[in-house]
Order: sequence, then C-alpha cells, then structure tokens
Amino acid sequence: QQSVLSQLQASGAEAAAPNDPGDLTLVIHTPDPGRGDLFGAPNLRGDSHAVAATAGAVREALDRGNDVAVADLRFGNGADVALIEELAKTGLLWRLCAYGGWNTAGNALGSTIALGVSYVLAKRLGTLDADAARRALARRVVDDYAWQSIQRPALSLPLFDGQISPVSPERSRRGEPIALDALRATLA
Repeated sequence: QQSVLSQLQASGAEAAAPNDPGDLTLVIHTPDPGRGDLFGAPNLRGDSHAVAATAGAVREALDRGNDVAVADLRFGNGADVALIEELAKTGLLWRLCAYGGWNTAGNALGSTIALGVSYVLAKRLGTLDADAARRALARRVVDDYAWQSIQRPALSLPLFDGQISPVSPERSRRGEPIALDALRATLA
C-alpha cells in the first residue's frame, strides 16, 4: 500500500477518498506468493483465481465508466500471460487506458500510474491524443507480454546464450529479425 501511495505522489496524483470513484481506477494484479521471475523461470503461469479476480475488477470498473489502468505485478520481468490472454479474450484489454507488467513491481507500478495519470489529465484538459494513448498501451503489451513473457525466454538461449548482460552489436543485428518474426507470430 505504501508503494502505491508513494508512486501516486511521485506522479502528482493522490488516492481518492473512500466511496469517491476518483478519476482513474488502478487495478493491481498482485504478486505471486512465490515471487516468480519470468526471466529466470520462463514458464510461470498465472493463478486462474487471481486472473479471474483481476479481470472481474477491470470489467466492473469499465462498466461503471471509469478509466482503468492495470499494474500487473504478478511476476517480475514480464506480464502474467494468463491475465493478458483473459483480458484480450473478454474484450477488456484494449479498453484500458494504461498497463504495465515489466521489470520490477516498482517499475511496473510507477509506469502504469504515470501512463494512467497522463491519460486522465490529457482527457480532462481536452488534449488527449487517442491514437498516441493506444500506441502507448500497445507498446506495453508488446514489450511486457509478447517479448518479455513469451519470446525473450524462448530466444534467450539460442540467440544470446542465456546471457543477461549486453550482447555484441553483431549478435544483436543477427537476432533482431528473428525476434521481430517471433513477436509477429505471437501477436498474430
């Protein structure tokens, strides 16, 4: 709870009072009790009960007309594949104003709040660029879900010998078209 309040404060926002719908609903897909990391253990799958609860909270908030941001903190270094697939299957994913599920819980939470607050503020000021907002959401989904949770673990060993450290420019150039093809296949 303190992390959420600190991240809100850093963004210039504050938590709404009880029974106040606020301007943005932040739904947090809470961490896995085992604290799994998708880089070190790439085949982690979400808990169906946690996925259903998060998707339900998203649906309820959207049905009330709220702008919704989802901070996917289930696993470190990537999205909960089961959550993204459920949100996509039920038509909720592209109705979000923000999403984040990358790197550490703090990074995912902070970037989600920043995107959500930016969206709400631009909407309030009449300066919202809906296409830019959709691209920002799509970027997070492509990076956090398709790359970090699916393709990076699959390609890490064959392309980069499982190294987490920077790779040579030559190896990077060789791997880029393979990674792009893999991402396209994931998102098709």
